[in-house]
Amino acid sequence: MSINETKYGLLILFMGIFLYLLNFCIKVSTCSLMYTLLMYTLYLIYKEYGKKRAIFTLTMYIVINLFFLKDYTYSFGGKTFDNLILYSFIAVLLSGISLVISELYLQTKLTGFKSLFSGLVIAAFIDGITMFIYFLYYLPLNKCFNILYREIAYKSFYSLILVLSLYFVKRGFMPILFKIKR
Repeated sequence: MSINETKYGLLILFMGIFLYLLNFCIKVSTCSLMYTLLMYTLYLIYKEYGKKRAIFTLTMYIVINLFFLKDYTYSFGGKTFDNLILYSFIAVLLSGISLVISELYLQTKLTGFKSLFSGLVIAAFIDGITMFIYFLYYLPLNKCFNILYREIAYKSFYSLILVLSLYFVKRGFMPILFKIKR
């Protein structure tokens, strides 16, 4: 097994874990963290292996998770949310596609870290709006707007932390490591 295949295997393993855990998060903050890590993993697959493979991998994991979680229902505050898993996966698929498309466009306009952050925020908006539409059926409008606001805020915050961490690892720590090796 080559290093390239091992790397892809690890990436799809993490994608599967994050996608599966996404459905067991109760708080918006933990759900947003899993979502951000999932989208970053999709971004890495896209950068390394191309858009077709990235979208195909995400789609296959969504189908696999739908098979395992088809009978899982959510209940919050005495309300049962029907088909939340399905709508959640539709939102993830739409936002994943928007991340890849926005990266195709933004990589020519912005540098790597700005492009990644912008793509993650765009994907967060797509996911948030899709879930907002779903929750309109079950919750009052003010509660839906509250969930939308918190989802986008948390996802944007986690995206910022992720991008800043990557920036400082690449720009801050890597030059120090190369100086130590010499």
